[in-house]
Amino acid sequence: GFLLWVDLCCWTFDPREPAGKRRIPFITWPVQQAAGREIFAAIAEGRDVLIDKSRDMGATWLCLAAFVWCWIFVPDTPLLVASRKEEYVDGRGNPDTLFWKIDMLVGRQPDFLRPRMERRHMHLANLDNRSVIDGESTNADLGRGGRRKAILLDEFASVDNGAEILAATADAAPCRVFNSTPKGRGNAFADVRFSGKVQIVTLHWKDHPEKGKGAR
Repeated sequence: GFLLWVDLCCWTFDPREPAGKRRIPFITWPVQQAAGREIFAAIAEGRDVLIDKSRDMGATWLCLAAFVWCWIFVPDTPLLVASRKEEYVDGRGNPDTLFWKIDMLVGRQPDFLRPRMERRHMHLANLDNRSVIDGESTNADLGRGGRRKAILLDEFASVDNGAEILAATADAAPCRVFNSTPKGRGNAFADVRFSGKVQIVTLHWKDHPEKGKGAR
């Protein structure tokens, strides 16, 4: 299902590669496959999940792919993606933003999988099945505007008002995906990470097929 679709139909982007080679087929590594199964199950079952990640492990791409899969294949699914500043959520032409990655994941789909859609700033609607992906910055009222199937909180360790975000999103969605590179213990991401109440997914650089060679 989900992971087969990622391997067959999804692409990522790395601006550090030479021109012409920056768009890369999203062929998942074993650690990404294990993480993808946990993320997808958390969304489907309606429970929180936390991704404790190193850089360059494809965690954000994996989370967004799960959201795009739901957007394409599951009717009437409202989803929300958030980062600490609006310019990190949706900035046209900026590959670092969440919606640039979403646009690439959707835009590279085979024609028969790409639905009729409406794209506005921080909004993507599937006109064929009424599913939507919206974006917000991590403000104190995040998610209070309506119920969501799942909310992605990207780089949550860098959010200043994490406790407020946790409170604001608690009843907004059955599934919150906390995705971040750790930044010590003094933040809400760490509070969730060590609460003992959430599924933990680890994407460590030692499991990278290139960087991790000889690390074990």
